[in-house]
Amino acid sequence: MVTSDEDVSLGSTTTGNGTLRLTGPGARLAFWHLLVSDAGIGNMILQDGSQAATAGLMTLGKQGSTGNVLVTGAGSAELLIGRAGTDTLDITDGATVTTTRPYAVINPYGMSIGHGTTGTGTINVSNGGSLAITDNFLPVGTGTLNIGNGGKVNKVNADRGVHPGQQPHWQR
Repeated sequence: MVTSDEDVSLGSTTTGNGTLRLTGPGARLAFWHLLVSDAGIGNMILQDGSQAATAGLMTLGKQGSTGNVLVTGAGSAELLIGRAGTDTLDITDGATVTTTRPYAVINPYGMSIGHGTTGTGTINVSNGGSLAITDNFLPVGTGTLNIGNGGKVNKVNADRGVHPGQQPHWQR
């Protein structure tokens, strides 16, 4: 297990191209804040039971960047998708991504798709993959949530859920 109380950034400059790959049930990463494709190209792959967790925020796509996160394989688990870039999150082959950030008035979401005026995001949940939205909601701005071929999206709180066409604000 690797732990950091600092930010982790992949593709942090306009010419940057970074990939983080975790494989296997013993591969664990815990960090404060993860930026995948901060300004360049960023990729994160969690497979075969590996896990990544943030104490702060996981952001995919910023400032016209391109980013991809693939979560695949049973036991693999984890997010702003497409903050100001064009980004994709694939959850497949029995993997699970769970938003666990508690609901708050100022920053009421654990994940959003197509965040900001220039962000475009896509989440694909398929082949036994699962997205769990717990005690918050999933705003969908300019983005797509695709559920197919055995994929599941679960809403755990009856008051909140998926809200198409809603553009969340950004707090930093």
